[in-house]
Amino acid sequence: MSSTRRKFVLSAAAAALGGVALTGCSRSSMPEAPRPVVKKILVLPVLPPDRFWTYNNLIRGVIASAIANRIKSNIFDEKMASERNAMGPKLTAALVEQLRRQGYDAEVLDWPDRKDPYAVDIDKLPGTAPVLHVYFGEAGMDSAKFSRYYQPRVNISVDLVGRGTVGSLYGESIYYGADARGEASWSVPAPERFRFPDFESLVDRPAEVVASIDAGIQGLAQQVARNIKDQT
Repeated sequence: MSSTRRKFVLSAAAAALGGVALTGCSRSSMPEAPRPVVKKILVLPVLPPDRFWTYNNLIRGVIASAIANRIKSNIFDEKMASERNAMGPKLTAALVEQLRRQGYDAEVLDWPDRKDPYAVDIDKLPGTAPVLHVYFGEAGMDSAKFSRYYQPRVNISVDLVGRGTVGSLYGESIYYGADARGEASWSVPAPERFRFPDFESLVDRPAEVVASIDAGIQGLAQQVARNIKDQT
């Protein structure tokens, strides 16, 4: 299972409180503040993945496999560039929709374009409600070891952060498709119909590839909303 970087800058007050907790009083002498009731969530616009990757582990030899996967990834990324760039807005809209279905007052933050999907300074964000920061990890298609079939892989990391001294309310990495494993809070299996017999089918059937990724975006957004409902 692949992993993604996580870098979310909390408020100065929250950081200071964390420092006091580490260097000062023990847990028994410093009772935890009650967690706030979350009613409204501000969704930070999601940036698209840096690029698409394709992996095929059947190729013999580490060097040969790396070269072949790099070449195929370049071809696939160029072919599917428009879909990759659309993934950020699609996931942003899906998150808002699914959060509203769970009863939250959710809206997208009106925030200037960012170049770094990982770093956010929460003190500079407008509003007072908790902020949902979601960003993509690996995205593309994967052919597992001893398999010729490709299946979608879309991984995201999620942070729901409160304001002031509240800090993190929920954080998790969630995996769709290739890295999913059954029913768990971090797992969104891909439908069986989204299996592609070879690399050529990925290039020749772009509409089906888009459908497989769109299904992942909807499934991931639904899982995020459910997790937040269950854990806040």
